[in-house]
Amino acid sequence: MCLTLNVAKSCCLKIGSTYDKPSLGLVTSAGHLIKWVNQVRYLGVILLSSRSFTCSLDASKKSFNRAANCVIGRLGGPTARNNAVLVELIKTKCIPILMYGTEASSLRKAQISSLDFSVVRFGMKILHSVNRQSVIQSLSDLGLSLPGECIVRRIAKFKHKFESSQNVMCQTVLLL
Repeated sequence: MCLTLNVAKSCCLKIGSTYDKPSLGLVTSAGHLIKWVNQVRYLGVILLSSRSFTCSLDASKKSFNRAANCVIGRLGGPTARNNAVLVELIKTKCIPILMYGTEASSLRKAQISSLDFSVVRFGMKILHSVNRQSVIQSLSDLGLSLPGECIVRRIAKFKHKFESSQNVMCQTVLLL
């Protein structure tokens, strides 16, 4: 039985202290060269070549903004829409786009602040306010927490499920 590698869909990504050093090309047994890349999309998460395991949130923020603007556009102008309904739609339809994969990633404080800013900026837009604290309070009153608060809960839930999993692979990782 021979398993062939699809070189067009394969690539290499370096993570570690030598991530920025040139690398020799990898060649398959059939003689095809596998290219080195600086970023790769895997299961909807963009992994970056860097000193430590890092994910890019740019695509998530862009998709969140696109989805939030679409919801705002569908509900009409400020006089025609109910902000409570709008925030509920954003919470259920758009925030999951922004938060996808965050519980399995090691996010830096700057990345979490960037996610928070995306939500606060959305709040400023719909509430017609530039006062960050009042926008955060208003969103909280409407039931929308900032991603920084949600990520902590999501990570704890992810770790609990991972640790209580009966999957052999998960148990092997826990032993390491």
